[in-house]
Amino acid sequence: MSETFILEDLFNILITLEHVGHTVYNDLAERSDDKKIKIIFEDLAHSEKDHEILYSEMKEKYITYESENFDDEYLDYISNLLDSTFTLKENILSSQKSDKEILNLALQLEKETIMFLREIKLILKENDSAINSIIEEEKRHVVKINSMIKKL
Repeated sequence: MSETFILEDLFNILITLEHVGHTVYNDLAERSDDKKIKIIFEDLAHSEKDHEILYSEMKEKYITYESENFDDEYLDYISNLLDSTFTLKENILSSQKSDKEILNLALQLEKETIMFLREIKLILKENDSAINSIIEEEKRHVVKINSMIKKL
């Protein structure tokens, strides 16, 4: 059995991920007393906002992209990614956590964004330079966040 999965759904998830990332990084920037860390968080927040806008534009570009049928295994994979993403969102935005805990959650958020981008590339079956560029930027975010975690 297979279902039709709309590419727009993945873009909506990415837009949500970036919005959450923007919110989290802004919050961390406001909470931080360390000027260097504050600047890094502000930079990450700015990047997430830029990505949110870009994904909205890409969604409009690909909105007419033909839906595809996917097998149950693939749909389960996407469903697990979705569940994980929204659980992560709730964890980040819920109770007060230490900077290290929030950074670890933010690290997960960045990694999940990369997974979603890779799925979009597979569905599009084309080499979109904007997506490739964002994947590389998200990888740099992972490195930055890992570096901050090690310093705590």
